[in-house]
Amino acid sequence: MYTKTEFCRNAGITPETLRHYVDISLIKPKEITEKGYRKYDRDNILDLWFYRLGASLGNPLKEIRNWNTAMSKNDFLLGLGEREAQLIRTIELMEQQLSMIREIRHYMEKEMESGLAVTKEPGIAGYRAFCDSGPEAQRQIAKMAELFPMASVVIDYVLPKNWKEENQQPQDSQETYLKARLGICILKERWGLMDLTDTQGLEMMPAMDSLCMSLVTDRPFHMGRKDFDPLLQALKAGGYTPESDIIGSLFCREVAKDHVTYLLKCRILIS
Repeated sequence: MYTKTEFCRNAGITPETLRHYVDISLIKPKEITEKGYRKYDRDNILDLWFYRLGASLGNPLKEIRNWNTAMSKNDFLLGLGEREAQLIRTIELMEQQLSMIREIRHYMEKEMESGLAVTKEPGIAGYRAFCDSGPEAQRQIAKMAELFPMASVVIDYVLPKNWKEENQQPQDSQETYLKARLGICILKERWGLMDLTDTQGLEMMPAMDSLCMSLVTDRPFHMGRKDFDPLLQALKAGGYTPESDIIGSLFCREVAKDHVTYLLKCRILIS
């Protein structure tokens, strides 16, 4: 039989860890002396190491605690299969996160190199939910907000129907802010990978070519046509037909001396 100190030394754990395992009934002393001292044996060490193995495979302690009452070889095998499926899913999610990190880096590096340059890029289909679109969209936002960084923050800037004519106004004319719609977007392929099927309240963004530009702003909800002038001029010069309003994605937030700026990736779907 081992004292507490001897047991910890042989099992490779600290007294604090042993106390916690005893408190949650994971480890039960083999004997308690008349003076209240707890005694342990090698069976306790085997139990402990088996539990630590289970924990290292990702099983929560509340499940491991049930192993004290019943655990067959089939149960253990089934548990391994379930944990394997969980890990595969975790790896998939981490790969998606890595993809998002690379995408954000790409846009940041591109913005730092090119500034307000306008480029034509292929589009990727996605689902979007906006705060001003009612209860169904708000329900989807609550779900999508749990999916960062696979999801991204978007702001749509609504162009007036006569934006081409208004864009010809003198530079000193009164600037009018475009209506800004705040929401969350997730690519269609990522939506499918997460086995999500409910699209009620979502707006579909088709996979179309788009004109794109990046800009830095400290007033994402107070943007006018002049802020997007390079994009709008390229749209007109290329003879493209706009198929969307200005779609903005926020990829970076920078704070310096209480001044907040955002990196905004803007696009207009074209045909």
